[in-house]
Amino acid sequence: MVKISKALMFKRVLVFLIGLFLAALGVAVSVRSNMGVSPVNSLAKVLSEVFTFFSMGVWTIIVFTSYVIIKISPLKLLQVPVAVIFGMFVDLCNSIVSAILPEPPSYFVSIIYLLCSMVILATGILSYISPNLLVMPAEGLLATLVETTKKPQHICKICIDGTSMVLSVCISLIAFGTLVGVREGTILAAFGVGIAMKFVSKPLHAVLDPFLELTPAEKAKEKDVEEAEESI
Repeated sequence: MVKISKALMFKRVLVFLIGLFLAALGVAVSVRSNMGVSPVNSLAKVLSEVFTFFSMGVWTIIVFTSYVIIKISPLKLLQVPVAVIFGMFVDLCNSIVSAILPEPPSYFVSIIYLLCSMVILATGILSYISPNLLVMPAEGLLATLVETTKKPQHICKICIDGTSMVLSVCISLIAFGTLVGVREGTILAAFGVGIAMKFVSKPLHAVLDPFLELTPAEKAKEKDVEEAEESI
């Protein structure tokens, strides 16, 4: 393993945290759109609507931690603090967005919010992937599923996203008799975030890769994780 300086590690941790924050901000903007959140975040959103004693951020921590304990390993346990930080950012960003972004007055504005959320979320995902530090529990679950089933990444990702969406829909219908927290925007985000990543990737890497001083091996690993995120 190549040793890196403290200054470089600081830059990588900083970019990682900024990426987590941007991803949480993207989730918060999608919540504000009232069109549903991305599949991986839909279960936490619906649970927060049904069991209101916990916020969406806390439910995010609970759901993501459950991904980690599916197959526990010392390295995967490091994903738990990542889930905690991300959950805290989700609550913070929900508070910020609800304070500064008005309720969408029309369906057209909701679509605009949703599209913006996809771009922000895509930028956040690419940013926290770039430093090659830790992955989010959802990516860890995807890697575990690929390793266990020997199926292609895109098939495993469809299974994970699809399971999350089905559970979200079922819980919402049982609790409310209608869809809450998961709507057409959830399906659009399943495709749209990956598309947005393809557009954002090149200009973002042009800035981040020199700043993070990534080695060829690190760039290759980053590309593998990025392709897994884009796949559906």
